Amino acid sequence: GIGITPMISVLRNLVENPGKIRRAFFYWTVRDQNALKWFPSILDDIYDADTSHIFQIRHFLTSAKYDDRDIGQILLKYAVRAQHKHNDMDLVLGRQAHHMIETGRPDWDEELTSVKEEAKELGFKK
Repeated sequence: GIGITPMISVLRNLVENPGKIRRAFFYWTVRDQNALKWFPSILDDIYDADTSHIFQIRHFLTSAKYDDRDIGQILLKYAVRAQHKHNDMDLVLGRQAHHMIETGRPDWDEELTSVKEEAKELGFKK
């Protein structure tokens, strides 16, 4: 990808001037956990400023390979989700965060199905 730095400006601009946009999906995948430390407070600021709830921001740490046959990885995936849902604590970052870090690569079929379902809820036909 082109990197997150120019996308931060795009996200901030969309928060300030959403126009007719009702929903925007932002996916950030990184290999190295240290990369996740670059912008968490900026992304939290964007989340706080997004009073219209336009953004769905998704983070993926791809160096943590997810294998649905590995019980440890399955438990980690559900523990991360449950902990974040309970108190916004991100186990990967080790701190409170509005956005949860998923481990492994995105399951694009699942992600795009979710986008399609949300579009239907917003009244889009296709």
